[in-house]
Amino acid sequence: DLSDALLLIDEPAPQIQRVCPKLPCSILADPNGSYNGAFGHYNTFQATQFGQNAIIWSDVPVDPPGPGRIRTLRITNVRANVINLSSGFGFSPVVYVDASGPISIPIRNPQITIGFVQNGLKFSTTAAAVPIRTPINVIRPMTDFTMTFAEGFANAFKSRTVATHPEDTSTNANQNIPGKVFASASGFYNATFQGTYAEAGLATQGTRLIAHFENVPTGVLLYVTEKPTGVSNSLRLQMVSTGPLGDGPYHPVSSGTNGFVPITVYQNSAIAVWEVLEASPTSLESVDFGVAVMFSQNIINSGDTVVISTTTVRGSFAPLSRVAFASLTDSVPRFAEGAPRLAFTLTDVGPPRVNTMVNAATFASDAPMSPGSVAAIFGTNLTLNPEASSSGPVPTRGGTVVTINNIVAPIYATTVRQVNVQIPWELAGVTDAGLIVTVDGQKSPPIAIKLAPTAPYIFVAGGLPLITRQLPARTGSLTIYGTGFGPVNNQPATGSTIVARTSTTLTTPIVLIGGVPVEVTFSGLAAGLVGVWQVIVKLREDLPYAPLVPLKLSFDGVDANPLTISLP
Repeated sequence: DLSDALLLIDEPAPQIQRVCPKLPCSILADPNGSYNGAFGHYNTFQATQFGQNAIIWSDVPVDPPGPGRIRTLRITNVRANVINLSSGFGFSPVVYVDASGPISIPIRNPQITIGFVQNGLKFSTTAAAVPIRTPINVIRPMTDFTMTFAEGFANAFKSRTVATHPEDTSTNANQNIPGKVFASASGFYNATFQGTYAEAGLATQGTRLIAHFENVPTGVLLYVTEKPTGVSNSLRLQMVSTGPLGDGPYHPVSSGTNGFVPITVYQNSAIAVWEVLEASPTSLESVDFGVAVMFSQNIINSGDTVVISTTTVRGSFAPLSRVAFASLTDSVPRFAEGAPRLAFTLTDVGPPRVNTMVNAATFASDAPMSPGSVAAIFGTNLTLNPEASSSGPVPTRGGTVVTINNIVAPIYATTVRQVNVQIPWELAGVTDAGLIVTVDGQKSPPIAIKLAPTAPYIFVAGGLPLITRQLPARTGSLTIYGTGFGPVNNQPATGSTIVARTSTTLTTPIVLIGGVPVEVTFSGLAAGLVGVWQVIVKLREDLPYAPLVPLKLSFDGVDANPLTISLP
């Protein structure tokens, strides 16, 4: 029934702290040095548990301090269980100190307010809706939703001790200066103490954050980020392998694929735990962890249906405990579990549906498009995993397939409501075509689109045409970027780029700036880009140099979208 609680008399410095081997403990009386740490001058005494909410030091020898002097009795390493006070935030617990014996000992402050109860952790999630068709698509973990652990007050996040490493319990971890408050989970601790005093005041771990997932459907795999995101410079954490309540020694977990680590789902439940290694004692800190939802290979291979359901997660400090009284075996400190929060819902989003397909430069509706150009498809459920490619070459994404007249169109980027593609060059000469989007084997109803040999559109960004200018201002050149400028010589394969200006348009466009025709020095595909044309023109001295000068570009009598530019 020995306790971690210690009684120190006369604030002994670390180098003179001497423990009483066992109470009762005689002492060499000396008004000036009864507790100086010399042999027989003990100054540190260990308490025993006395009922569920009291500790006692029996037979502690108290030597009178002499006329006009006082003895300082410091009680340290008393831990209180405030689970039953969780609804009383702001309540201030009081400790009562009493001394009894054949001689009365007056205590100046027998009632001590030791603090006030406050919520130490705020936990939230962004939650997510996960399509049940994901298993065929996902090849690596990616964040589906985020969990946030935030301090309710400064210094709620604590390292185990002042030592750099949580397993270091040597003198590096000493916290043995009487009266000094250390910003760690441990209390007063002296690594040189032995016997029943060994590790008195030492926490079994630093603050641990536990995410407890409940109602995880069979066949679902969970991954969490080993390293947190959104961390301040002073907060450092490590994912650890623990017991089911977040207890046990410090066992760090190595990072996995894409920064994620799989967590074991057992009987539809799973936990992930991180330990605080370093934190600021004065700042309110928070930390985010990503969660990825995937599916087991057995489910994928068998084709079994995953049950549509909702999974919750409880975010808490750890280790968890339901013990409401003093314990010699439970971890220290220990905590009650938090309330459940929505984690993710498995949903059947249904088949993809296409509303329209337009050119990707102006998004004009009911306007034709041409082979080789860039187009944007708008609809619903167009992908399970949003992705974007680099400028080229443009690969076809595995989860979403776009076909036009049964020809696969290369994809630039996918979102749930928009997919950008290149219209295949193979559709040259076709005026009416059918578009289908297939997601995870489910096809959208086909829609009809209009094609034309030439359908020029100048790219617009922020309401301004996408152009570049080469100096000097009045006699340099202007490069206009667009799509759908028509057939080209040396046509590349669909989805491929060119490395130089080798693919020129079959016809030379007419370009007017402020109504004045300008010389076209190049018209063709832009090198290194897919589905992008460029027209380069020479600037002239007699152009109307001013803001908002009209720009007109046309191919074979087909005008591109009218725009204005600023000259010079």
